[in-house]
Parts: sequence; structure tokens; C-alpha cells
Amino acid sequence: MKTYHNRISGEVLERRKLTYPANRYAIELHSLTSSEVVGSIYFGVNRARSELDVRSLDVNGHTNAPTATGNPHPGCGRLLLYIACRSAMKQGCLRVRLQALSSNIGFYRPMGFRPTGAPQPPVGGAAFHAGTLNRQWKYQFSRAFAEARGSDDLVSSISTVLLNIASPTHAQWEERNNQVCIVM
Repeated sequence: MKTYHNRISGEVLERRKLTYPANRYAIELHSLTSSEVVGSIYFGVNRARSELDVRSLDVNGHTNAPTATGNPHPGCGRLLLYIACRSAMKQGCLRVRLQALSSNIGFYRPMGFRPTGAPQPPVGGAAFHAGTLNRQWKYQFSRAFAEARGSDDLVSSISTVLLNIASPTHAQWEERNNQVCIVM
């Protein structure tokens, strides 16, 4: 059992890793005092592209603002991302990709994440027809853009993310490998 001890608040969290088919994983942090799930990260490992794909990062009680006051578990989101990046790096991943709400980009930018660009236009149909903009293509593109608005595809190298978050993570959290011994 791995636990993480918060050097600031004294909170102790237990890590639980769940493995699913097709290189998908979930890591949950459970409070040892309240037994609640404090946070979780769901991710996949794409070995063909050497890429960690973070699908969800949630911390109980946090808002979407990276510096919001009153969050009951500060530093847990960063800790979860750190654990996932280390796990993926051991499997040979070089990059990490995630989809973030626009309100969360301030949390990810200091870690080294950058937007990959605007959403791609829909496939099919030519953008221009006889020198004018194809009206149906324009409609499809604006619909696709509207669906993607509010979230951004972010990417970084795993080594950059780990370099940027290792120091604050180690300053706040102490990782312990707890062995369960049965004495007869």
C-alpha cells in the first residue's frame, strides 16, 4: 500500500490503482481519516504514440479555478498528475495530452502544457466552391467549433511536466511504501 503524507496539513492519503483492459488506468486517493475519495485521475497509455492520455482529473471540493481559496485538498490534483506521469514514463511514454476546460488552463500552464490549436474543420466537402466559401462547410465548422469551445486540447512532454511539478510535489507530499506484516 502506498500512502502520501501531506507535510503541511498532516492529511494522509492512500493510493489505489485500478487497471482496465486496453492500457487504461484509474488512480484514486482515499483519505485514511474520513475514508472519502479525495481525488482521482483516469488515463490511458498509447504505446504506439508513446503518449499518456489523461481523460479525467477530479479533486473532491475543488473548483475549476487553479488558485481558489478554501479548497479542502490543496495539491492533490498536482499529486495525481505526478503519479500518472511517472507511471506512464515507466511504460515508455514521452508526451502527455489532456482536454482541459478553459477555466482550468491556468492550472496546467505552469506545468508546461500548451494548447495544440483550434479544432480541426469537419472532414468532407470543400471549404471553397467556385471561389466562394461553401455555406454548408462553414455551418459544419462553426458547429464543430462551438462544441469544442470551452475546452482546449493541451499537450506537453512528460519530462517537462515532471520537471515543473516534482519540486512542489515533493515539498508538500511524502510518499511512503507501507508494508503489511503479519506476525504469528
